[in-house]
Amino acid sequence: NYQRMVERRSAFMLGVAYETKPEKLQRIPIIVREVIAGQDRVRFERCHFLTYGESALNFETVYWVLTPDYNAYADIQQAVNLGILSRFLAEDIAFAYPTRTIHLAGAPSALGGGGATRA
Repeated sequence: NYQRMVERRSAFMLGVAYETKPEKLQRIPIIVREVIAGQDRVRFERCHFLTYGESALNFETVYWVLTPDYNAYADIQQAVNLGILSRFLAEDIAFAYPTRTIHLAGAPSALGGGGATRA
């Protein structure tokens, strides 16, 4: 019931590239917590490396916006997204994007074997 709501929960997933080094993976929850804690009217709950996805190492983040106002929630989420993007760029952490490796039986490889190409 929206009339009884006093705060809003925000939960989202971030996918980073499989090539990300373990030291950088360990920094991600810290970075996300710092970005979220830097916002007014929020309560950080968690950020964890949760799953190995098909094309990404996935982190789940949850925080609370301490007002029911949707516009305030959207403004805060936008600030969080931009803050994470800026920090990831500064720390050379790459977001993942869908990739596929295709193996063609009997096809010569440009690298001299294996027949694998990246799409």
